[in-house]
Amino acid sequence: MRNGRCYSLDCHAGHSGTRDAFGRRVVHVSFGANANAMKIDVVQVCRRPPWPFWAVLIVLVWMGLGAAAVLLMAHLDRPVELCLIRRCTGVACPTCGFTRGALSFLQGHVVRAWLYNPLLFSVLGLFFAATAVRVISARSVRISLTGTERLIAWILVFALFLANWAYVIFYVG
Repeated sequence: MRNGRCYSLDCHAGHSGTRDAFGRRVVHVSFGANANAMKIDVVQVCRRPPWPFWAVLIVLVWMGLGAAAVLLMAHLDRPVELCLIRRCTGVACPTCGFTRGALSFLQGHVVRAWLYNPLLFSVLGLFFAATAVRVISARSVRISLTGTERLIAWILVFALFLANWAYVIFYVG
C-alpha cells in the first residue's frame, strides 16, 4: 500500500463503482434523515493491513516478556509481578489482569480470561474480528462522525475506560 493505493495482487482494484479520494471502492450506509449524521462506509481495501513496524515490534516484545514471566513463574514457583504501576503504587493499572487473562485464554478458559479485564478482551475480540473480515473479504468499515457525535463517542470511551479500571481495581485486584 503506497499513497493510499494498493498495488498487491490480492486487492480488487479492477472493480468499478463509487470510489473515495484514494481510489478505494465505497458503499455508503447512512443513519437518520440528516445528511450530517453518522455515516458508515464499507470500503474495498487491501487484504493485508498496513501495520507499522513499531507496532508489530511492541506486540512481539510484550509476547516475549509474557513468555519470560511464565518461564520464571514455573521455575521459581511463585508469581512474577510485571506491572510497574502496581509494583510502585499498589493500585492495579487499567490493563492489570491481561497477562493472567491471556494465559487463561490459552488454557481454554475464555470466560475467565474475559473476567480478568472485560474491556481489553472485548476490544481485542473486535480487532481480531475486523482483521479477519478484512483478510477474508478485502473490505473494511469506516465510520464518519460529526463533531458532536465524535465528542459523545470520546465521552463514552472514557466512561467505559474508567468503569473497566474500577472493575479491575475492586474485583480483579
